[in-house]
Amino acid sequence: MRAAVRATWVALVIGGLGACAGPDEAPSFPHALMTPSPKPLPSAALVHGDGQPAAPDLVTGRWTWLYFGYANCPDVCPAALDFAAREYRKLRHPERVRVVFVSVDPARDRAPKLTQFVQFYHPAFLGVTADVATIDTLTRAVGASYVIDKPATPGGSYTVSHSNMVFALDPEGRLGAVYAPEGTPGALAEDFNRLTAKEKV
Repeated sequence: MRAAVRATWVALVIGGLGACAGPDEAPSFPHALMTPSPKPLPSAALVHGDGQPAAPDLVTGRWTWLYFGYANCPDVCPAALDFAAREYRKLRHPERVRVVFVSVDPARDRAPKLTQFVQFYHPAFLGVTADVATIDTLTRAVGASYVIDKPATPGGSYTVSHSNMVFALDPEGRLGAVYAPEGTPGALAEDFNRLTAKEKV
């Protein structure tokens, strides 16, 4: 597979979020690669691998770590999910953080493959996908990108080049921070342990 495509960051302004912080303090993400201004995601009709609609509040109500990839990924996605699992296990309040893997390869990522792939790394992780138009809308909204590579032979196997970033959404479903999976071990968990410690149970 070609090296993962880095997201193109256009007009992202450094800023803070107002959700789940004290009255005079906006959340901060000291270890994030980037902290764009709060940006609501468009509504998206996501589905699980078995075709069942995902819950409408899939990316609201708690913090969400969002990752775009595909189940046949030979290297980048497994490494990113392994990273996310290690960070997730370091959380003091894991029930306040949801990890969602969005497949950009809906033609192949159906049940039980998608669920098995994602939950191999942690049983709490969720795998969803959507039609191409919805995926394109969602990836554009966060600044992610992907390219489905042309198979060597008609109908043959193919790979997908994609961004390798963890997009952190606040409990209102707004993009708040972007992390690199190859970041300092424990840094992502540290940021979210501090954020969730401020939340009311």
